[in-house]
Amino acid sequence: MPKLTPATNQIALQEREVVKQVRDLMEACGWRYIRMQSAAVKIDKRIIRSGEKGIPDGLFLKYNPDRIVWIEVKQKRGCVSPFQRSWHDVERRKGATVLVIKDINDLKVWLRNEA
Repeated sequence: MPKLTPATNQIALQEREVVKQVRDLMEACGWRYIRMQSAAVKIDKRIIRSGEKGIPDGLFLKYNPDRIVWIEVKQKRGCVSPFQRSWHDVERRKGATVLVIKDINDLKVWLRNEA
């Protein structure tokens, strides 16, 4: 449920709500969405990790021409962690497109520039 921010009287969306907007828009534009996730679970004395620490929220694929875009979604005031920044930098050096989206309008601008 969106929250009203007291200072601005604007609606502040939860990150999951922005993720849904991003997913819906990208899928409407012909992109395939794959949810990415990293986690750590402690079992007895062992820590079991899945995924890569710092990996973005979603991977989007588009065929013909082949395109891959990593998208990290943050709330308006959210920040990219040092692990995320490092992960993004490594992928960008390999030629990947990595976006940090705080508002659906950020994505709309990127999509307009890509057309």
